[in-house]
Amino acid sequence: MPITNKDRQIAEIFSLNQSQPEKRDQVYYNSLAVLAVNNYCQWMEILTDLKESDSWNPITQSLGDMADLSLTNLGKIECRPVKCDASVVDVPAEVWHNRIGYLAIQFDEGFTQAKFIGFLEKVENEKIPFEHWRSLDDFLELIEQLETVHSDQMEVHLGNWLQGIFDQTWEAIETISQPSHLELGWNFRQRYRTSSQTTDSHLSAIERVKRLYLEPDQSEIALLVGLTPTTPSEMNISVELYPTQAYSHLPEGLQLIILDQTGKSVMQAEAGGSEKLLFKFSGESGEQFSIKIVLREISVTETFVIESTV
Repeated sequence: MPITNKDRQIAEIFSLNQSQPEKRDQVYYNSLAVLAVNNYCQWMEILTDLKESDSWNPITQSLGDMADLSLTNLGKIECRPVKCDASVVDVPAEVWHNRIGYLAIQFDEGFTQAKFIGFLEKVENEKIPFEHWRSLDDFLELIEQLETVHSDQMEVHLGNWLQGIFDQTWEAIETISQPSHLELGWNFRQRYRTSSQTTDSHLSAIERVKRLYLEPDQSEIALLVGLTPTTPSEMNISVELYPTQAYSHLPEGLQLIILDQTGKSVMQAEAGGSEKLLFKFSGESGEQFSIKIVLREISVTETFVIESTV
């Protein structure tokens, strides 16, 4: 992976917080290793959270020798830096626990390239020769396994919604207001939806909304998901992002992405100062889709399973 000028600047800023030369070097190397892995994860569409990592806190940087990167909803990966002339990887005992795995990253002499030496799921020695490290493919397989487990735990089953069963994080639409300039469209949709409902439960629309807080801006937005069964095994689905009362527009650069059950993007839009983003599509019982919301380095994904109405 290339190491950018920005990466080196960030590592330099962190290192200058340390008074001892040895500690400055340690923080510089650790920070570059974490950034290299973070860049790789973004390239591989693995969600990360630098701010949740101990290695990104100046206080914990001073207290220990850690180079952890928090992978969203999965755990922490330790990113051990390796100097250009080394043939072993140093893994201090203090990071032998609370890690889902370890990556070794070697820098060239000018800190312009990061080479991945390999991956280990567990370590029990402080010095590990290069030949003992396994393929990077093992790291990707572990991530896939962990994401599958997390996805199974966090899936939203739309069959429950049809029975009036909702997770507490998904609220009635009346609980979250919109800015005044969006209320006309909101009220129109409410009247249209109500008038189009019939006594047939298969044709009744259901809408729920979830508050999302996108750090570091602390922007609060609302994710609205609506579904209308058209047959016992099919339904129309709408996905909408809009700002809450405190914001008149969605954050610049906010992306709304719809993924199919293989994780492939099938719809994508970006807010360029827009008031809302909206997608409509249909699905059949047994299908799965995900809603991915991205704002710079922050990413949130919600996964849904479409279920029969009978």
